[in-house]
Amino acid sequence: MISMKYLGIDYGKKKIGLSVSDDSGKVAFPVLILKNEKDETIKKIVYILEERKINEIVIGLSLNYKGADNLITKEAVDFAEKLEKVSGKKVNFEKEYLSTKEANRTIDNKEDDARASAIILQSFLDKKGSSPR
Repeated sequence: MISMKYLGIDYGKKKIGLSVSDDSGKVAFPVLILKNEKDETIKKIVYILEERKINEIVIGLSLNYKGADNLITKEAVDFAEKLEKVSGKKVNFEKEYLSTKEANRTIDNKEDDARASAIILQSFLDKKGSSPR
């Protein structure tokens, strides 16, 4: 079986939630939350990519209720492009609507951004798994 491991990212101006998939690329797990410190955060993520042997990245593409770009969309895309360039890993986008709000419905909200990234990543993995190969 070929291993295909993904890193999920819920990008925010202040915090960035991270999640990882299992080795088979089927199930997403919340991992941690990083303070968004731009270049320093990218260095930390590159370290995590190497440490966890990640193959590809999935970043939530935040959209408004009408499916159009919102205030953070461009910033997230710019971050993704820089991360892809620095890491050499393919970056995929997964449209997301209120993933942090969905994550808030869990027991405690201390790790909402990490759970939100897992929701984004799981959505991507589910679509990928249902498509013909």
